[in-house]
Amino acid sequence: MDATPHSQAAVPSTLIGQAIAPSAPPANPTAYAEYAAIPLVLGFAILLCLGIMGLVRFITRVLNKITPSQARNSTYECGETPFGRAWFRFNNRFYRIALVFLVCDCQFALLLPVLPRLRHHVALGLGAAALAALVVVAVCVALGIAHAARNRDLLWNKSVEGARHG
Repeated sequence: MDATPHSQAAVPSTLIGQAIAPSAPPANPTAYAEYAAIPLVLGFAILLCLGIMGLVRFITRVLNKITPSQARNSTYECGETPFGRAWFRFNNRFYRIALVFLVCDCQFALLLPVLPRLRHHVALGLGAAALAALVVVAVCVALGIAHAARNRDLLWNKSVEGARHG
């Protein structure tokens, strides 16, 4: 082991496996100066998006002289003339299945970064508590899916009472 100031000191055996308290924030107010670029870059990105949207609007509305007309404002149905009323009872099973997928997807996206840290919590003696928290989240989502399945909300060919076609 070399005696340079950058070498690591030996860790006493009494501190191994114990949590180290976080250090206090630096007293120097310029310590966070490098983070000032974040709102600047965010503001620049917002201004850039608004500028591009304004440029496109200017080109399409002013330079191309696009004017509203009856044909332009009509409903476009893939070249077909629309028939029937536009207001009807829509089967919301599409949204239910999408929401169940979204909830499960978000659960996995939020749990996957936690799982590698589980070994760290086990080393600190907090493995059971961390695993219990993960199980509680998974059970809550599983109960929601079981409730949706019990109410037959996940069936694709479920009929809707009172639906009129045509």
